[in-house]
Amino acid sequence: MFGFFENDPGKLLRKATAQKESGDIGGAIATLRRAYIAISKGQTVYPIETFLRLPAYLQEAGRRDEAWQAYEALLNNGYPLQLNNADLIPMYQSAIYDKMRLFLQREGSQIPAVAYGVLSYCSWAIGLYRQQRKAELRSHVTKAAIDKLINRLLKPANRLDTQKELSQQVYERLEDVENVKLDGIFAEVNSLLLDESKQNG
Repeated sequence: MFGFFENDPGKLLRKATAQKESGDIGGAIATLRRAYIAISKGQTVYPIETFLRLPAYLQEAGRRDEAWQAYEALLNNGYPLQLNNADLIPMYQSAIYDKMRLFLQREGSQIPAVAYGVLSYCSWAIGLYRQQRKAELRSHVTKAAIDKLINRLLKPANRLDTQKELSQQVYERLEDVENVKLDGIFAEVNSLLLDESKQNG
């Protein structure tokens, strides 16, 4: 019975949750890792959120470098039994980028967090485009929707002075969503915020 328990992903995931809630974050991390191994040997496809738990737990344990590496591993390598569909991958990446944004905000790195928030939004737009979800895409890339996003991202960074320019920048890129380059957007957002920081300093 014990062996079966240790190989059942659902039970291991619940055990990890219980351990975290009881304050045993180290135990929860170890149990999560066992759960992921069990998932990789099974046939049940779990959602990306299941695998985003590990970096969050690592950050809570103060293991920040490991947490960030775990996010990067998800971006670069995917997760066990991930559906490697080009239409879906941007959605997975959007979720990862959003958690990276939260990670940075918790660490007090508010300006870098803005760039990851933008990446999350743009990645989702790419997914909508690839899946031909045209009505959702139209709503997602309106000027009003992007203004709202940028305002929400800039408030914690106390950088609302850049709102108009950054919002326009993102809007223009998403007008041509078919050819969006995430690394280019990431560089542009950071460049704008860093340049403005120097000017304000």
